[in-house]
Amino acid sequence: MEFRTKAGNEPPPHIHEWEHEFYFVLEGQMCFYCENKTLDIGVGDFVFLPQGKAHAFNCMSDVVRTLIFVQAAGTDAVGLDRYFLAIGEPAERMALPEAAITYTVDDPKHAIRVGAASGIRILTASETAQELPHYPGFGIPAH
Repeated sequence: MEFRTKAGNEPPPHIHEWEHEFYFVLEGQMCFYCENKTLDIGVGDFVFLPQGKAHAFNCMSDVVRTLIFVQAAGTDAVGLDRYFLAIGEPAERMALPEAAITYTVDDPKHAIRVGAASGIRILTASETAQELPHYPGFGIPAH
């Protein structure tokens, strides 16, 4: 799927329990956090995030556009599609909304519940500190 986002709209730190996730950057710059590693990537770069590993990212440019690939890692089907359909709403146009409700401004209970039913475990602050020691949190200014 093609994924478009901007700084401040990043998903919370999480673990895909059912699938591997791959990102290929078409536009912009990102910084990924997985275990005790950080990886800065840009246009033409590819990152692999294995099933069962905590990860997060920050947008390091005003706009980021990637291709996201997911691959089931066991007997359960891919859950990311189910999660996006349940948590999102249809786009009205091919541009990012100016005032989107994101994890940084909304009560996360709904996202946590939908994620759990889709094989995506959203991490608590203490789990994030333990699993992703280099993750600085949300609100990283774009370069």
